[in-house]
Amino acid sequence: MITIKCGEELIYHPRHKDLRLIAPRLVLEDNAAGSLDFTIFNDNLNYDCVKKLYPVISVIRDGKVIFKGRAIADRHDFYNGRTVEVEGKLAFFNDSYVEPFSFQGSPADFFAMLIENHNAMVMPWQRFKVGRVTVQDKNDYIVRSSERMINTWTALKEKCFASGLGGHICVRYETDGDYVDWLEDYTKLSSQSIRFAENIISLSLEVDATETYTAIRPVGAEVDGQKLDISSVNGGKTYLVNEEKAREFGIIFAPEEKSVWEDVTLPENLLKKARIRLENTMVAINETYEIKAVDLHLTDDRIEALNICEYVPIKSKPHGIDGSFLLSKAEVYIDAPQESVYYLGVSRRVFSDMKPVGTSVRDPIPKKVSKFENDAGYISETQAGMLLSKYAKTDEVEEIVRVIVAQMGINAGQSCAFEVREDGHLWLISDKEEDGRFYLNESGHLIISSGTGMDASRYRIDSNGHLFYKIT
Repeated sequence: MITIKCGEELIYHPRHKDLRLIAPRLVLEDNAAGSLDFTIFNDNLNYDCVKKLYPVISVIRDGKVIFKGRAIADRHDFYNGRTVEVEGKLAFFNDSYVEPFSFQGSPADFFAMLIENHNAMVMPWQRFKVGRVTVQDKNDYIVRSSERMINTWTALKEKCFASGLGGHICVRYETDGDYVDWLEDYTKLSSQSIRFAENIISLSLEVDATETYTAIRPVGAEVDGQKLDISSVNGGKTYLVNEEKAREFGIIFAPEEKSVWEDVTLPENLLKKARIRLENTMVAINETYEIKAVDLHLTDDRIEALNICEYVPIKSKPHGIDGSFLLSKAEVYIDAPQESVYYLGVSRRVFSDMKPVGTSVRDPIPKKVSKFENDAGYISETQAGMLLSKYAKTDEVEEIVRVIVAQMGINAGQSCAFEVREDGHLWLISDKEEDGRFYLNESGHLIISSGTGMDASRYRIDSNGHLFYKIT
């Protein structure tokens, strides 16, 4: 169950009529702040507590915080609804700045310096605790500098995870504080898998070559007042070209931000690093799978929820996919979970028809839609909605059932009990089984089995699942 708080006050609870939001949508991204947006009306008990910048807004799932942020904008509509935009807590690093600096030391010490400098400038609720640092340098020694004042987020991006060291910046919301980690890679594997014919609704593959390069002009640290290049160890040339790929795709130079190694002081080391990058990740294309899937945690609490920045096992034989992919982005529609979209990848593939990481040899894709639906048991959006129907167990269920039972024409002398059982199915059972039995089947359809005689066919369900009442 997901709830939303503003400061210490609840502003959304799925079972509380007075704590409702319209279309709350949570977006979580790798190496990004994330966002939350929703519409709130003045009949919400805590409407007035939602203010710009402060208090902090939190999203809690099953008692654990998965997002924190602050409202940065809102828009009032004709009906006095406020559409609120919330930015994630990583954006708080834009609130502080770093003076011009020159640093030499380990990646962990540099990262801690930036976080501690930020904390010294801001309020307690804007602060972070220094978390895990698993990014490594071969010599555990880096050189970083800036001749101008920059904000902390720019420093983290340009000097840490977007630099030659790479890695990922992420926030962990623990009971003793909000930690920020700098990780070489994510290590957790989700216990929930995404499988064809089970919880995949749709799947698409985007192939992107916009960050593919066949040439590079590497730049190193400043030595004797000049930026280091490779001309002294590369026949007088300051650049490298992947000749094989250039003949096929043309010469495409990598941008400056992908060509700088500020901690490299020897030209031979700079040449080596540039050659490795050019012959591997740069001459590659991105393959991103956009998968619309059902988070099975919503229907079974015993299944672990899908979490951002975890590797998720994916298996889809018709698409030739069998491996673990990083869940790099999630769009969670809090009040309509069946609409949520999970973005998995990116896997890298070099131009030479090498098999993408995390995939198997592709089997022929069925040409007929019927083969997906019948042979593979493909799950449609309608079926997914049925799968999630038992998730929306609200306090109004009892009243809804009473109205339904009243409209069925139950005799005045006939009692009827109903309950939601552990399997999530709704059962309605009369005092005498032979007089009538009412229940929801596994597809979510209401089944009525009436007694004998003329009333035996009084209720029926047609092929579309619609309930009919036969007047005799």
